[in-house]
Amino acid sequence: MVDFVKIAIRDGHFIKNSKLLDFKVLVSSKTGELENKLTAKHKGLKFYLYDSGRLIIQGSLHKYKNNGAYNYNDFTLNELINVIKSLLDDFELKPYLCKLLNIEFGLNLEPFGDINKLLDGLVEHKGKKFDSSSNGNFRECEHSDYKIKIYNKSEQCKLQKPKLRYEIHFNKMRKLRPMKIETLKDLIDHDWTSSIIDYLLKIWDEVLLIDYTLDAEFNIKRISWLNPNYWKSLSPMQKSRERKKMNEIILSHSRRLQLNNKLRIESKWNDLRTMEKVDVSNSPFNYRVNL
Repeated sequence: MVDFVKIAIRDGHFIKNSKLLDFKVLVSSKTGELENKLTAKHKGLKFYLYDSGRLIIQGSLHKYKNNGAYNYNDFTLNELINVIKSLLDDFELKPYLCKLLNIEFGLNLEPFGDINKLLDGLVEHKGKKFDSSSNGNFRECEHSDYKIKIYNKSEQCKLQKPKLRYEIHFNKMRKLRPMKIETLKDLIDHDWTSSIIDYLLKIWDEVLLIDYTLDAEFNIKRISWLNPNYWKSLSPMQKSRERKKMNEIILSHSRRLQLNNKLRIESKWNDLRTMEKVDVSNSPFNYRVNL
């Protein structure tokens, strides 16, 4: 549900007393000068303590749950809350002081259809094309506030069963403020899961995905639709009409790849969020679960 996070704490000098962290001083290889921060690692998380006292913690909460090893298995809401509780307790952090700078919401799911063929059909989202330059089985679409990532998790992690990863990485938090997601406390104090799945599904619907299961009679159209330059050449009104026409053809003459994977995204998310809820009322920091 939540993977990568970047957390900022204004006054984090206390972290130097942690027995779990071995801070190191970074030295510039060119000048020999000491950098203005100390660094440490624990279970896949990185800790940066600046001279000013500002503390940055970043990394995968999902991997943290697995001792920093992997993030390809399921990660339920119940487990997320326990991981946050563990992080807070291990380092004596106050959840309302842990400000979120970046956060990643997503899930691993058993896909409908062939993953790599699905990836090949990803064209754009709101005029921004999907980039595959870094890895043939990885697609990323970057906007100013967030990135959409869709990739073959099973190939990345050498898994036997096919697994598709779909996630949105927020590198700015302003879109999440209306959902009241600003600190770690917010992730354990109220139900944000409904708002996030609505957002994930909305983005999925907006993605321009050309269905590889289209009937052969539409191959010429499919080849045109797969070209990002074709869509760029259309005016907004032409683009809207063409996409509506395309969607009608896809719904009538394909296995409905985008729709069926949307249903799987929604089903998987609901499975992850409806697992047994946790009681963290005994925590020394008195954070609560109210879902």
